[in-house]
Amino acid sequence: MIRAAAAVALACVLGACGAPPSTSAPAGSTSAPNAVLAACASGGGYPLNERAAACQGVFSGTLEAQCKSGWAPCTKSPLAPADCASFPGFFAAARSVSTTCGDAVNVLQGCGEVGGIPAACSAGFARRIPCPGQAAAPNPFSCSGWEVRNLDPKSGVLCCASR
Repeated sequence: MIRAAAAVALACVLGACGAPPSTSAPAGSTSAPNAVLAACASGGGYPLNERAAACQGVFSGTLEAQCKSGWAPCTKSPLAPADCASFPGFFAAARSVSTTCGDAVNVLQGCGEVGGIPAACSAGFARRIPCPGQAAAPNPFSCSGWEVRNLDPKSGVLCCASR
């Protein structure tokens, strides 16, 4: 009963912020909508805890620009592994530009149902998408230099408090 009430409250908050309303929050999210308002430049998404939010929205720009001041793309997953792997869509966070862990160079790491499985030392992120790349179903992301483009309003960026 409490979880259903929290999901309805979250749907109302997200609807008021311009994000698509949802009748149920994904696994790993919470009922702390202030985290979304504080973290997300888009104003919509899912709170994960008081220090992390999954910020939804179509965008073209850097991952950092999708997080408000005092927040930044997460450097490690704020979700449990199973929740990270099953989060709807794809939420980018860290961008790998080295091969120190034998992983592909220049990939977006994050959580969601879209993308490949990263190397074991991926800071807890369950998925990766190569950059540069062209957005094509089911992958809504593409990259050109440091600019990232997301075409799916239900996907976005994982933002974590940077202080």
